[in-house]
Amino acid sequence: MAIVDSTVFKVRDSVDLFLTDGTYLTAYYMNSRKRRTFRVNEETVALLERIDGRRQVGLTHDSIHAIIGLSAPIETRPHGAQGDSTA
Repeated sequence: MAIVDSTVFKVRDSVDLFLTDGTYLTAYYMNSRKRRTFRVNEETVALLERIDGRRQVGLTHDSIHAIIGLSAPIETRPHGAQGDSTA
């Protein structure tokens, strides 16, 4: 699946996310009452904070790029591109 700059991501309404001690993220699935806990870093938390169902990937990428201080932009391919055809 190719992700283009106009793609929008959203955490489902039936999933609650809880951050504990800035280190552990718990996803609580309300429909099944299951919980999953993940160890996360600050960059992952910053990314998840920006996934709001309205912001496009291109805008999210730009803001994350500024937060974590990447010196070079992440290479993106146009929708449908399968990679380099020169093999």
